[in-house]
Amino acid sequence: MITARPAAYVRQSSARANKSEASPATQRTATTERANHDHPGATVRMFEDIDRSGYQVGVVREAYDQMVAAIKAGEITHLYVFYVSRLTRQDPRIALAEWLPLLAGGLTIVSITEGTFGPDNTMDLIHLLLRMDAAHNESKNKSAAIKAAKALAHAAGGHLGNPPFGFRTVERMAQTPAGEPVAIRALVIEPTEARALRVAARAVLFGHAVHAVARYFDRRGIRTRGATVGRSRASGAWSDRNLNKRLRDPRIAGLPAVAILDDRDNITGYRTAYDLEDARVLPPPAEPIITTEEFWRLQAILTGRDRPAIQSADEPALLSGLGILWCECGYRMKARRFVANATLANRDAYMCTAPAGRHSNTISLTALDGWVRMRIDRLLNSIDPADEDQTTASILAEATRRYGAATATPETAVQRAAVAAELADASAALDQQSEALGTASGAAAAALTRAVTVTGARVDALTARLAELDEQATAKLPLDLWTSSAYGDERTWWDAATVGERRDFVTLFVDRITVRRATRKGGRPTKADPWGTVNARVTLYWAGTA
Repeated sequence: MITARPAAYVRQSSARANKSEASPATQRTATTERANHDHPGATVRMFEDIDRSGYQVGVVREAYDQMVAAIKAGEITHLYVFYVSRLTRQDPRIALAEWLPLLAGGLTIVSITEGTFGPDNTMDLIHLLLRMDAAHNESKNKSAAIKAAKALAHAAGGHLGNPPFGFRTVERMAQTPAGEPVAIRALVIEPTEARALRVAARAVLFGHAVHAVARYFDRRGIRTRGATVGRSRASGAWSDRNLNKRLRDPRIAGLPAVAILDDRDNITGYRTAYDLEDARVLPPPAEPIITTEEFWRLQAILTGRDRPAIQSADEPALLSGLGILWCECGYRMKARRFVANATLANRDAYMCTAPAGRHSNTISLTALDGWVRMRIDRLLNSIDPADEDQTTASILAEATRRYGAATATPETAVQRAAVAAELADASAALDQQSEALGTASGAAAAALTRAVTVTGARVDALTARLAELDEQATAKLPLDLWTSSAYGDERTWWDAATVGERRDFVTLFVDRITVRRATRKGGRPTKADPWGTVNARVTLYWAGTA
């Protein structure tokens, strides 16, 4: 007589937000009690897949795969389920191709609610086929109905899924493009969360870092969305990553959005939607939390294209926090200064921000600051209006544009920052759509072609508008002021300028500075070659060339 080796399989399609496992608990209890009743004294193996669909093709069910492997190995003779659909809801032709060999090998399937399906009874196999077919059709029809309902609601401008931070949903009646009435969920402002987003946006616009705002929210007890709805992350703290994600969502400015997905289809962020016929468009709310102008200025700051005055009690180093100083490893570099001890000032340095143990790189702060000043001085002193080379002319043109933007009226500066941020967003969307079009076919290719046309037109319009604003902000570079000693024989403009003025000056001419690790320790500059040690390690990319 063959010894029975029972096992039970439990599955629930989606994990509950509050971690409730009522359905799995019921399945677990019922299958275990039945297995113990049928096989007293036997050990019942338990396999569970929570938050795993039995209908969608491609979903990996780890416990299911382990169970099938155990059945094939002869470790399980009787399998207990609450009902057959817990095993699978896929097409019965696919399901039976997997399960018939297992049944032929002697497996008995026991459904608590539907009976026993033995390996030697033809009627049992027919009954099993009918149950699998019914489960598949139920899921298929449900999926089709849900998709149709979502498509109808989307066509009428309704919101699907959980509302973004700062909003809630209310039900209202709307009309589809065909004029049919339909009930939709519309986004409306959630006052408490919206107030928090306004505080965050305006703090960043004022010059505070996102991570500093996130820490402030934690100290003030401003609740995350997880804390508000009681999810598993109810005690989660604010992070610069999740706050940044919310500040980049175009819907806070009343704009339509498209989710940005990674390789695993996880949402990593949002961008503005330019093709409103795209099925992926997330409809905008009726009212914005911040103005469109504030939103685009905010995007410029978050991506480092614009830098408000730093709100800090400490005066920054010349090159830190400008977004131009990088280590060869790809991490930014920051200043390490001994402000409290003047005797250690010669040890001030710029250092790589890579995690400890991954990469280290430091360079003298004084040496690098002096080297950058020297390179810009040489560039300015080499200018010959009568014989200007193309490279120098290109650098000066970009520096002139930046100087014009920096000295423009506040209204023009705000408009330019907003247009530049929107142009960068639209250009990124166009690149993404063009890349996808290269591998698309059929209806997808037609939809992407339309999207590329719409977004391309938007990019052209924004480019033209940016050129208009640049023309309005055009100003002449004060080269004579920067290169002459108007302050006496010894002092120059640089010597008299504040650190803030010097930082603004550097960003006119420099796009990026990359520092490589020293090949050996030590090494001092010499009178014959004062910049030799820096030249060997540093590459400077002029404005408009990075």
